[in-house]
Amino acid sequence: MLEHHFRSFKAIDRIKALWLGPQIERYVQSLDEQHTSNATVRQHVRALAHFNNFAIARGATQLQELPDHVDPFVERWKAEHGGWCKNAQDRAAVVAHSRIPVERMLCVALSGYTRPSNKPAMPFSVSAPGFFTFLVEERGLLRTTLHNYIYTLRPFESYLAQAGIALAGLTPACITDFLSERAKNLHKSGMLNSAGALRVFLRYLHREGIVVTDLVRSVPRGRSYR
Repeated sequence: MLEHHFRSFKAIDRIKALWLGPQIERYVQSLDEQHTSNATVRQHVRALAHFNNFAIARGATQLQELPDHVDPFVERWKAEHGGWCKNAQDRAAVVAHSRIPVERMLCVALSGYTRPSNKPAMPFSVSAPGFFTFLVEERGLLRTTLHNYIYTLRPFESYLAQAGIALAGLTPACITDFLSERAKNLHKSGMLNSAGALRVFLRYLHREGIVVTDLVRSVPRGRSYR
């Protein structure tokens, strides 16, 4: 599976030679089964290689010892890679780049291991608390398929909070500005998915009377933001 993501045979051999090499390969296979993007897989493997070296340096000799090294590893990673952070959202992104790959790999490698319950609240859980229930009960989505909405609406919620804009004060200009910012970090398919999720959310807000104006048309279809 590593061959699908790394062109260099030397890089692949280095990963396989790691103490956690077999566990990393199993984890990559699980990511491939979820159709995870190549960029994400490579980022996760790089973080896991660092975790491998960190745990060994701290004296780890058995897989069962690894959970005790997760928090210290995250703190080390934050200290080494978080110098650019300007706010809590930036720091959370740096932490996620280290914690998520390690904890998800441990779920695959260790029987009975589960990630700590530190999940943030669903986006707009206060201002639009019924939206995710609506997706499951009325649109028939599985809870495991809600990630696209969470992935889109969490940054949208942060954008509105930073701009001091309530849902009732949404305008087409707000939505365009948000999508333009997202386009700086997402490729075309990612933008299409985000636009689709945002249209569903805006339609729900209008139906529930949270937003007076129907703003769905403010989200263009098939447009590539530049």
